[in-house]
Amino acid sequence: PNGDTCDCFKDDSGNVYLVISDGAGTGKNASEYSKATVRQVKELILGGVGAEESVKIVNSAMIMQGKEEFSATMDIAKINLDSGNVTLYKAGAGATLFRRNSSVSSVTAQTFPLGVSGNAECYSRCFSLKVNDMVALFSDGVPEEVYTIAKKEMMDSRKDVSDISGNICNVAQKVSNDDVSV
Repeated sequence: PNGDTCDCFKDDSGNVYLVISDGAGTGKNASEYSKATVRQVKELILGGVGAEESVKIVNSAMIMQGKEEFSATMDIAKINLDSGNVTLYKAGAGATLFRRNSSVSSVTAQTFPLGVSGNAECYSRCFSLKVNDMVALFSDGVPEEVYTIAKKEMMDSRKDVSDISGNICNVAQKVSNDDVSV
């Protein structure tokens, strides 16, 4: 079983959410942690709770279970289809790459995964999207040395998004023993 869980969903307010979570450990337990984390965050958001508040609620629930090994990263990109803004929410997640024109920048946050600390810090940052911008979320299984390749892939305007993410995953899987999601 894959310890990463990815989802994409839309709320009633015109926002699309891209979500990646990586459960602690490997195998079945990691898979269950990440799936439960994504499911709970999604249910809260679709129930009208804000993304940042949803992350904090899920963290509190994980802490209350009292299992040290029950933790998961959370990376959310909330894209408002009316305004064109994207807001990133990160808790223990890997870097996000953001392409605009001829440059790719990295967005990182020094935060803990959910379930590690009762004081969950959820980093958030908002960007205004323009035509041809690209946002790439990565699970922490994508090692830092692959980011240079990822940036090059994202700069190749002839490739579509599925080719870019597939190429990044293929390279990352060759150098990482962890689950990889892009």
